[in-house]
Amino acid sequence: MEKEKRIHSIDFLKGLFVIFIIITHNNISDDARLNFLFPFWIKMAVPGFMILSGYVMYKSFKTKNLKLKENYNIKNLTKKLLRFLIPFTMIFILEYLIYIFNNNFSLIDLIKKYLTGGIGQGSYYTPLMIQLLIIFPLIYYIYCKCKNKKIFIFIGFIINILFELLIWAFNIPLGLYRLLLFRYIFLIFFGAYMYENSINKKSIYYLLIFLGALIIYIIDYTKFKMPIINFWVDTSILCAVYIVPIVSILIKKNLHSKIFELFGKASYNIFLIQMCYFYTIGGLISKSINNIFIEIPISIILCLSIGSLFFYFEQKITKKIISLIK
Repeated sequence: MEKEKRIHSIDFLKGLFVIFIIITHNNISDDARLNFLFPFWIKMAVPGFMILSGYVMYKSFKTKNLKLKENYNIKNLTKKLLRFLIPFTMIFILEYLIYIFNNNFSLIDLIKKYLTGGIGQGSYYTPLMIQLLIIFPLIYYIYCKCKNKKIFIFIGFIINILFELLIWAFNIPLGLYRLLLFRYIFLIFFGAYMYENSINKKSIYYLLIFLGALIIYIIDYTKFKMPIINFWVDTSILCAVYIVPIVSILIKKNLHSKIFELFGKASYNIFLIQMCYFYTIGGLISKSINNIFIEIPISIILCLSIGSLFFYFEQKITKKIISLIK
């Protein structure tokens, strides 16, 4: 089996996006977010991650060249799941120990919080990644079966739109919506498509950026309310059209920075640490300092440094546990 080569731009962008996520989870007023144009860059972090996830997953599947049935082999799937669940479980235990100091212990509550991604900012992310591992073999299968790869993109777009229509039609609550990967399924499809394909006409890139920026402006800077799509509208499929061509262009630029690439490789661990940070000491630091220009650098430095160390030690533990599976 050919060893997978890391793509510098992927790690660079993941490192950049995880910093954006740390920034947005600070206690910043809505006015400040708009004044600093957060909808056009900071809020695009998670959609950007989803595009990169589709890209990286497709690259892995293409390299290993496994058949659909092999991808659902219990051994293979368990190993993949453990790479996400082991670090998540470590952080969840810490979070929940802190949680029960101020709340009564309940086994049902513990199970519910574990299954819904833990406690703290961005706790939906691990459930999304678990769904991605389960669903992506089907996405890859669809890609391989599509003779015209543009149809593959169209399928992803239609699935995403139908999902939003179902959420609206059946009045699905926010608590469930936030945990479902299908709100980002078009971005996953596009990321997979982008590994072997590109949009040749620059005019299409510019058009998508313009349309996405226009929709973001209308949603965030006017009183217009989007029909049908009610939750996280400014990171929904319509607004994410803006980030799709930008990520596509940046991946091809071969961006390179050792420090950003380090943060990119450790991005999942950093994400988990920031989740715990904002649940525990982040709020206390915010109240004591009450200055976002000091709070934000502190949160970035602490989350990046602790998250990177966590990545270093957790990887060793996870590899040993996975090696036991035969």
